[in-house]
Amino acid sequence: MKTILFSLLVFGTISVQATIRTVNNNPAGLAQFSNLQSAINASASGDSIYVHGSVSNYGSAEITDKKLTIIGPGISPDKTTSVTAMVSFIGLYNMSTYNCNGSTFIGLHITSELRISWDGSYSAGFPVSGVKVIRNKFTDAGLSLLLGYPYGNPHMYDFYVEGNYFENSGLTGVSGGFYTNCTVINNVFTRNASQWYSRFIGGLNNCTNVVIDHNLFYSAATANRIVFWDAANNLTIKNNIFVNVDNRHTDQNNNTNITNCSFQNNLTYNCVDNTPWTFSSNINLGGNISNTDPQMGSQAAIVAGITNPLLDFSIASGPANNAGTDSKDLGVLFDETTTMNWAYGRNSRLPYIHSLNVLNSNVPAGGILNVQVNARKAK
Repeated sequence: MKTILFSLLVFGTISVQATIRTVNNNPAGLAQFSNLQSAINASASGDSIYVHGSVSNYGSAEITDKKLTIIGPGISPDKTTSVTAMVSFIGLYNMSTYNCNGSTFIGLHITSELRISWDGSYSAGFPVSGVKVIRNKFTDAGLSLLLGYPYGNPHMYDFYVEGNYFENSGLTGVSGGFYTNCTVINNVFTRNASQWYSRFIGGLNNCTNVVIDHNLFYSAATANRIVFWDAANNLTIKNNIFVNVDNRHTDQNNNTNITNCSFQNNLTYNCVDNTPWTFSSNINLGGNISNTDPQMGSQAAIVAGITNPLLDFSIASGPANNAGTDSKDLGVLFDETTTMNWAYGRNSRLPYIHSLNVLNSNVPAGGILNVQVNARKAK
């Protein structure tokens, strides 16, 4: 009798110049590496790393002077066994070149921090630009856009954050940094606890064409629920839904430093201030809806501050229906014409094995092993 154990991966189309490496820390799993840092060390700029879902955290890893694409199975993979690829910390640093520019992180589960640009030293490093963070889950964690020092005014360009689920987590810039052509779109920010990571978005003070578009921000009433921490200046804020949050104050002392932000076609409901577009030097570009129930599918759970990426955030009717600047629903997108569809957002953007069954595990010498594979394409 033979016992046969194997693993399958289905890959999308990859440039022939790039190398794909696989990582799996399951003792019985098959991959080229069991350690994420080892796979990063073995990779060259332009390579991709596929990280298997696992019940064990992959720990910490750092990427220096390499453009890499790191892909996990998704926020809450639609598989027979739904396991995320947990990584506590990833740092991405341009220490002597700009080679990290354009790196991409997809489908990971960050449990402490994804840090862009700063390695903790004030004597080295260049800003990293062009980074994409797509369909990841952050749990009690930060997406930190900390830039690099000491080469002039630290400046980050073309940062793209799409389809992520931030649970008791947030996106944080650095107060003295400059951000240009950055997009935060189709994300869910939620909080049901009070801890020091009290901001959803912080430190974005010197901004040019930084757009906060089609996101959902909600919290439990007892949570520390400040949306913009440590000021927010010159942001374009449009097509978002804010439920049970504080989108006016920027610290726990009720200071307000949200200035020159343009609000257009947003909806607030039961917020500390339901008309943030009317105070300070903010600009009301119209289409904003104040203190109105958006009528999402799981509205009662959302108002209660339930944190679950599989809640129904869709809008069938009501004031948020087709009310965006693009004539789409406010809040997260359910767009059948693009990849920005929260209904599919739980999975990474790769075809994947949904189930695999060995039909005859006992195989005689020279016999045939029959395997039934159910694969699903990415959306």
